[in-house]
Amino acid sequence: MSPEFKETAAKVWAYVRKFFTTNIGLKIFSLVLAFVLWVMVVNRQNPIGSVTVTGIPVTILNQDYFTEHGKYVEIEDNITIAATVSGQRSVVENLSADDFTATIDFLNVVPEEGKAEILCTCSNRSVTIKQQNINFAPILVEDLISREYTLQLVREGTPAEGYLVPEDDSTVVMVPSTVTLKGPKSRLDQIASARVSVNLEKATADVTGKGKSIVFLDAEGNEVDLNGLSGVTYSAKLMSQLTVPVYKYKTVTIGTPDVTENAAGDYYVSAVSISDKEMKIYGPESVVDAISEVKLSPITITGEKDVFTREYDLEALAESLSSMHNAVIGLADDSIRTITVTVEQQPYTVKNYSIPLDNMTVTGLPDEYECALTNGPLQVSVKGKPDAYPAGGSVPVKASIDLSGVSGTGDYVVTVAYKLNDGLSAVSAPDTVTVTITETALEEQTDG
Repeated sequence: MSPEFKETAAKVWAYVRKFFTTNIGLKIFSLVLAFVLWVMVVNRQNPIGSVTVTGIPVTILNQDYFTEHGKYVEIEDNITIAATVSGQRSVVENLSADDFTATIDFLNVVPEEGKAEILCTCSNRSVTIKQQNINFAPILVEDLISREYTLQLVREGTPAEGYLVPEDDSTVVMVPSTVTLKGPKSRLDQIASARVSVNLEKATADVTGKGKSIVFLDAEGNEVDLNGLSGVTYSAKLMSQLTVPVYKYKTVTIGTPDVTENAAGDYYVSAVSISDKEMKIYGPESVVDAISEVKLSPITITGEKDVFTREYDLEALAESLSSMHNAVIGLADDSIRTITVTVEQQPYTVKNYSIPLDNMTVTGLPDEYECALTNGPLQVSVKGKPDAYPAGGSVPVKASIDLSGVSGTGDYVVTVAYKLNDGLSAVSAPDTVTVTITETALEEQTDG
């Protein structure tokens, strides 16, 4: 570097240093004043201003986030906001809603807060958004559930005299019988039950309710309008089928059951009585009209003695009638439910008889022979009711033997056949008897 250049540079640097260090306060004041004057001039030609832009639409980002996680989301549709911005008047006065972007990002929503933040930006970076009229939008986020309600049938009115509708009738047709609601848990928690009503006033035949509305109730029994519960959907609101049978009822006689005695027992039935002789049944009119009496199932005595009872469940009896007639038959509410049958017994009268040969019938014995009971008269014991025995003390037992197999004199064992008066049976009687066969003694012939 030449000496001349260095000398020149030193002079320039000394001048600059002197310029900036001499009267520095005055120089700073002059600079500030110049800037203010510049701003005043610019502002006069293109001043700063503020405007409010309205109708800025709010867009939802990640809109399916909550529904994909089984959540229900409720937020106002078509939200718009207004933004107040400042900047060069020539710029801000030409802004419109299209220059702004307002968004709600579901990924940034905290469900428990119940609100979603609205973020607004302007495409023109030279303006400043000073405020927006809505910074948060109300939002409901909760579990999306499904709940099934069993329909309750409410019967209103009273059928005509002589007719009834049982409280629990399995033949009632209800389609649907259940209703499924889907929606946010807080909304479904408001619904406690579902029902459908049918008017039975003066009814004498089946009542139908096709097309009737299903009513939803809260825990206090107040009707809930599903149309007022946003986000709730339902499987049905009307009945596609509803038929409530109406039955005729009447009083029928209860017949005393047949009693079969134990032939081998020591007792006979002396009396049978029942605690009630009537019951009230219901069923289809044509079936009930054909029934005037029902009979209890028979009783077979096995080992019972003296007096015993049998209990009959009339509900079971009505079920058997239903099977027999292939129709619904039941007991009216004011009908008796059980019947007691009392069976009285008395001991049989037992009598013993001695039957000599003279009281027996003998067949098949050749004329040249005669017979005698080897061991004396037959000893027979019989039993029966007192009135089965003959009056006067005559023997109610007849015995017979067949000696057609006799081929000569001697002792023979033969079978005895017995015949007893009606109502009597043998307690003990020999099946066989020993007879002694001898030749008939010839009568001495004398001349007259």
